[in-house]
Amino acid sequence: MDIPSTGRFVWYDLMTSDVTKAAQFYQDLFGWKLVEQDMGECGKYQMIHQGDVAIGGMMALDPSEGIPPHWIAYATVEDVDKACERAVALGGAVKCPAMDIPEVGRFAMISDSHGACISPFSFSGEAPSESQGMPAPGMFCWTELMASDPEEAKRFYGEIFGWGFGEMDMGTLGVYSVLKRGEVGCGGIMQLPPDAPHPSHWMNYVAAENVDEVAAKAQELGGQIFVPPSDIPGVGRFSVLADPTGAIFALFRSE
Repeated sequence: MDIPSTGRFVWYDLMTSDVTKAAQFYQDLFGWKLVEQDMGECGKYQMIHQGDVAIGGMMALDPSEGIPPHWIAYATVEDVDKACERAVALGGAVKCPAMDIPEVGRFAMISDSHGACISPFSFSGEAPSESQGMPAPGMFCWTELMASDPEEAKRFYGEIFGWGFGEMDMGTLGVYSVLKRGEVGCGGIMQLPPDAPHPSHWMNYVAAENVDEVAAKAQELGGQIFVPPSDIPGVGRFSVLADPTGAIFALFRSE
């Protein structure tokens, strides 16, 4: 199967108000291991490993900027600078200009017109091979945009990341748009509920062997459950939570 190289989610960063508290929470919850790296002027960076695989990182937020803790996903593009230009042309903004990560790649941070942020990324060399099938527990497995305007979001992100879209009827929840790289689903877009406590945002799912048990443990560790463990008929089981610093994430197990 021919899968486009663009639009692939490859990394996840937690920007948090308390790295120590967040690190302990996720280590206890998922068994992640963190390795500190000195990023020079950017400060200390905690590289997240699940087993032998690096999957993301954690960095401290600057309190003076007033930005709440959040996770941000990185998705591949052919040219990061052109992705930034296109984002602005489509009504979005560049939150962090394109810059190089020596011997790794190039990235930036952009937002759509409703403020949801994502990082376009390109590898400086050959991209790591893609795993097949459902990721193991503790690995990120899905990335989803809760959008104020799903149709506008599809136009914006489709042009930047090259995603196609499939549709799923979710009954009372409305139509769910599946992000597609060729014929492979890699994420989704759905309507942000009118009573949602947050504006448009990307939410990242972590695979769980037992969603109910992991959600309960997260609460015991100081997290908050926004959506209790629930079934998605014909798909799987999920829950939406926040860590003790307020960053939102979700759990998922497929049927």
